[in-house]
Amino acid sequence: MPKSKVHKKKINREFLPLQDKYVRHNDMKYWSLAIRDMVKYTDLTKAELEFLLYVYDLEFFEITWAAESYGQSRKKLYERIILPLKKKGYLDEYFNPTKKSEGVDVHFNIRRNAQKLSVSHKGRHNIQRLYRKLYGEEEIRY
Repeated sequence: MPKSKVHKKKINREFLPLQDKYVRHNDMKYWSLAIRDMVKYTDLTKAELEFLLYVYDLEFFEITWAAESYGQSRKKLYERIILPLKKKGYLDEYFNPTKKSEGVDVHFNIRRNAQKLSVSHKGRHNIQRLYRKLYGEEEIRY
């Protein structure tokens, strides 16, 4: 019978991590624990948190664009995710179409009838907390 290449002391362990040269990226290791922690200790749902992650790197977005790129209908996305996030203060209006500002329209080439939304300071802060939890810089509470 051939000998095992693993040392006898290592066989009786509960786990044995791989060497660093075999593991390149391990950032998503604590994904489910971090999401569960954020849902438990904030007023966000899992779907709302995932949507905030999706639009976190955008300066602003339109609801129709978000619905098409996120793969949901505009009405359902607005009712189930965007409206609750606006009420809780995680999304702000980037540009209000009822305001008259011709300089902004010409400079940014913004259409008048489209409502633009952006992630608020509160939303960005919570997403940064989630990333810190994923990278191990902040404690994940169980």
